[in-house]
Amino acid sequence: MNIRIAIADDHPFVQTALERNLGDRHGIDVVGVAHSPNDLLALLDVTHCDVLLTDYAMPVDGEHPDGLRLLAEVTRRHPSLAIVVLTGLKSPQILRTIEAKGIRCLVSKGDDLDDIEDAIHAAFKRQPFRSPLVAQALLTLDDEFDTAELDMHRLTPREAEVVRMLAEGYSATEIARLTGRSHKTTSAQKISAKRKLGIELDTDLFRYAVTSGMVAASGTGRRRTDDESDKPSD
Repeated sequence: MNIRIAIADDHPFVQTALERNLGDRHGIDVVGVAHSPNDLLALLDVTHCDVLLTDYAMPVDGEHPDGLRLLAEVTRRHPSLAIVVLTGLKSPQILRTIEAKGIRCLVSKGDDLDDIEDAIHAAFKRQPFRSPLVAQALLTLDDEFDTAELDMHRLTPREAEVVRMLAEGYSATEIARLTGRSHKTTSAQKISAKRKLGIELDTDLFRYAVTSGMVAASGTGRRRTDDESDKPSD
């Protein structure tokens, strides 16, 4: 029986290449493609598939964000769906966080197509899979103990999500709406993250997010102006 897969990626070239090349692989049927979080959720609601191959960072075109929140929503709606994350992320801590959320098959966009195919088969069999570049990045985390990575490890997943979205330029109101939390809760998570990181200004929080690789989770965020980001934290 062929493995039915759906593909989600916002880059048309990547999406087309994956659809064409994986569709030619024996034992794999591409049954649908999506280019955004809303598009993906709509596709999965009407299309049966065994494995989802998805990018981690896609433009937000509606009520559903990308990243961890999108993966959580997909898992909630389709608990039997196996997921492979295909990403250009280089931050080992973010990769580790994805795994901690139960996504056990990770492939880098720099890996070979054979690695993507192997990940799909592993996910279908409910087996973990780390591509060579992902495994190398995670080994770096284990061996080097970079200070920024260790600091980020101290943040809870929700605190890290708030920091990432702030660094991408989302307002406090937008973050509360997109994450489904109250403004009071997300503000408290921001304050807690700053305290753990020893950061006072939002501009320093943005610099930290860049150096630690957190903002690599999305390339479509809107940075706020310096006047906005330099305001003291709530």
